[in-house]
Amino acid sequence: MTTPTRPAADTGFALVTDSTCDLGPADLRNMNVTSLPLTVTLQGRRYQDWTELDPETLYDRMRAGHQATTEPPSVEAFMRAYRPHLDAGRDVLSLHLSASISDTAGHARQAAKELGAADRVTVFDSRMASAGLAELLIAAASHRDRHLSVQQATQALETLRGNIHAEFVVPNLEYLQRGGRLSRAALVLGNLTGMRPVLGFENGSIAARRRVRVNTAEQDLVRHLEQHAQGRPVNVTVYHAGRDPERLQDLQNAVKRSSLQVRRGRLQLLGCVIGAHVGPGTYGFMVSPTDTP
Repeated sequence: MTTPTRPAADTGFALVTDSTCDLGPADLRNMNVTSLPLTVTLQGRRYQDWTELDPETLYDRMRAGHQATTEPPSVEAFMRAYRPHLDAGRDVLSLHLSASISDTAGHARQAAKELGAADRVTVFDSRMASAGLAELLIAAASHRDRHLSVQQATQALETLRGNIHAEFVVPNLEYLQRGGRLSRAALVLGNLTGMRPVLGFENGSIAARRRVRVNTAEQDLVRHLEQHAQGRPVNVTVYHAGRDPERLQDLQNAVKRSSLQVRRGRLQLLGCVIGAHVGPGTYGFMVSPTDTP
């Protein structure tokens, strides 16, 4: 499975995103993308996502019983990120996690307004996060490097956004219950029946799409990937909350055994912000067609 490649240096507009794309610092540098970290508060201390707190450290502390909270970058942080690009004469395309679950995109728009640059900064709401946002960002970098305008890139991203299919499963319901996202009764019932929710983004919000048995969840997710792909060549991302090589290999093998025609495959670590809400062990798949503009 491959990672994003370095784009051409000559670009017509600047790309800005936030850390919930869950692409590591090296990948973002290679793609020539500015990323603003969200803040994760853990055991009373504030950390910048990915730069000061590694996801694996968060998951270790969650296993020990600690709970994390998150908050978006400030308006001022966005202003600092946008200003050098604007001063250099570059317009900005700023891609962010869903506005339905975070104020990040709202802060980005406010920053553009305060800079008097609302006409030069286009804020794109991905209506998702993590692998889905990363897929949009990879596409945006390709559009930039092919010298599309911001308007053309945005139109292409809107089409792609509507064709991305991403779902994930939370094997350990305890983390959802700790964070107040699942009642104690639902936790007990889920553990008794072995049923787990399949989650995905619906109109920008995380929603339960169906329930499956924990021992067949992986096959269920792959079957829905196949149905969505409809025999077309696709890009596939496997993502997991935690560095577990054996588990990642199992998930990759599930894709290899499927009927999916994989044009590009990626592995992605689920980062701190989304991981703080669903906990270690969460895994999922993202598929998108390769024939979108």
